[in-house]
Amino acid sequence: MSEIQTIASNLMGTQDLWPFGVGVAVAQCRGEWPVSAGPVLTQGLLWGSPDDMADQLRIKRDQGMICFKIKVRQVDDWKRVQALAGLLPLGGSFRLDANRCFDLDEAIALAKYLVDVPIDYIEEPLRNPAQLHDFYAQTGMGVALDETLYLAESWQAFDGLKALVMKPTLMKWQQFQSLVTTAQRLGIPMVWSSAFESPIGLQIVKECAQRYSPGIPAGVDV
Repeated sequence: MSEIQTIASNLMGTQDLWPFGVGVAVAQCRGEWPVSAGPVLTQGLLWGSPDDMADQLRIKRDQGMICFKIKVRQVDDWKRVQALAGLLPLGGSFRLDANRCFDLDEAIALAKYLVDVPIDYIEEPLRNPAQLHDFYAQTGMGVALDETLYLAESWQAFDGLKALVMKPTLMKWQQFQSLVTTAQRLGIPMVWSSAFESPIGLQIVKECAQRYSPGIPAGVDV
């Protein structure tokens, strides 16, 4: 056993305290982390003015992207999604991110703007995550968990839970492993997303997408 492998083995007893990056480094030393296998499907991030977003969508659509993410933290943002829908490619869709900005009644009312728009899911639209099931029941719009995961809050699967947005560099290693196991057991898709990492960190997020969610566009369009 090499010196590095010995150190990795000795660290195993403290893995509940490891940051994600330490866990990856140890897994690499132990030969348990796969080497990158190729390109990753990517969602297109849209931001800025309505004209900017339209231009970005056209460019990324022409690059072959079919899935686009938009922040929807204000009423006008939801209307922009509606306006951009006509630019989607065949089979294209949006992923929305509301960062817990709305009360239940507000979010239900805003979702009516997007009844005919292809939406994969919306990330945590409600200030009170306990009402996410009620939001889905009233709107039919699928939901993804985001803040709940990296804040390590308790959660349960519910009808309408379409994805877990995985930001591994914001997690402890043990939490990362537990979430992957839970998602696989429950059959919940994992969407891997960056969180302002270094190039090395971004590459590891891509490797997670390749390993655990092949065929699902990842949030690494930075």
